[in-house]
Amino acid sequence: MDIEAPTFNALNIAQRRALILRDQLRWTDPHHLDSFIDGLAHPEPPRYQMTNGVTKPDLILVSLKESQSRFDLGNVLFPEDEKGVLRAFIVLKDGKAEMYTEEPLPRSEKSLNYIAIHKFIASTMVPIFKEKMRLVLARISKYNEARRMAYNSPAFIPVPNASGEVCQVNFRYSLAIYRTL
Repeated sequence: MDIEAPTFNALNIAQRRALILRDQLRWTDPHHLDSFIDGLAHPEPPRYQMTNGVTKPDLILVSLKESQSRFDLGNVLFPEDEKGVLRAFIVLKDGKAEMYTEEPLPRSEKSLNYIAIHKFIASTMVPIFKEKMRLVLARISKYNEARRMAYNSPAFIPVPNASGEVCQVNFRYSLAIYRTL
């Protein structure tokens, strides 16, 4: 059975744009997912130390960047709508991914987002976006759990310094914290 699959160059511009959008949504590399997260530190989790009974730095949890809770699909062709072409977004609200529309993008040489893709193609991207956001939120949960564990870690051991005072020294976090990330 010799079936030739079309190459990327054989597709029209709208089909290429749809494939690019789909690939952006399917990209789930951990470093890429981290770009959706606000408040990450290096190293992660931060090195917490106890000084005079107070743990520093404060426990600040990571969160989803506000700008990353929506995905711009550009212009989408809605054949049943009177306007025909509208700019569409997939927005994550309360754990649900929904598509919203607004006025279409004008023709531009800087971006191909003005080229309309079909609604049925855009609607197949909603579950892919929801799955990607699920992975990002799971990653946020892991980071926050590791931060809580490190912040509340019993790894603080009293060690006398040169003047004889007892200071709290935080030795390395256990590998279990890092393996969760």
